[in-house]
Amino acid sequence: KNVSERQKLKILQHYGSATNIYQFQKSNQSNWPLHAAANEMQFMEKHAIGCFSILDKFYPNRLANIADPPLVLYVKGADHFNQPHLISIVGTRQHSYQVKKVIQELLEGLIHLKMGVISGMALGVDGIAHELAIENNIPTWGIMAHGLDTIYPNQHRRLAIKMLQNKGGLITECRQKTLTMPFQFPKRNRIVAGMSDITIVIESNVDGGSMITAKLARGYDREVFAVPGKIHDAK
Repeated sequence: KNVSERQKLKILQHYGSATNIYQFQKSNQSNWPLHAAANEMQFMEKHAIGCFSILDKFYPNRLANIADPPLVLYVKGADHFNQPHLISIVGTRQHSYQVKKVIQELLEGLIHLKMGVISGMALGVDGIAHELAIENNIPTWGIMAHGLDTIYPNQHRRLAIKMLQNKGGLITECRQKTLTMPFQFPKRNRIVAGMSDITIVIESNVDGGSMITAKLARGYDREVFAVPGKIHDAK
């Protein structure tokens, strides 16, 4: 618990993989928390969850190039997220009636590209982006702020199943039984921004979570776009 991210990376680089660390400590009867690691590995095996460290070749190549990448990602579903093009579509939960039409037109204009859609699995714009990607047969990945033992919000359980069936998936840096806390969502947003070539903000309050994602994307030197809105509309 007292090991910093930088120290974790050095340990990972030394051993080559998280599996090597586990096997080495187990063979040397270490005092490291091997029981917790074993439980996590059993959970992953039971539910067909992949786990990629930043040293793995399947780790998202765009994400590896940001300043603060997660050292480990847990993935349920397809892991071919190193597409030629990845876009993130984000926005408010309290959106206007035009959002669905706007996202549909965007996807129709981009569908000729071999691409995937990234978003945050939230209610509102995120959920619509995932749904319309599926309808247009575009793989879509949801970045979650909790472990893969649950789906938040609960209303998106059926959506998550459809994403998995459509050659997309669910991604998180959190282990199972991780509590969904407010600070986890900005951390989630950096993965949304970091995995994408561009971030498109559909509608957002000035202090909304989507603006955090947009600022992170600009900090990573990625393109950021915003859909024009009415001049008197707060979003």
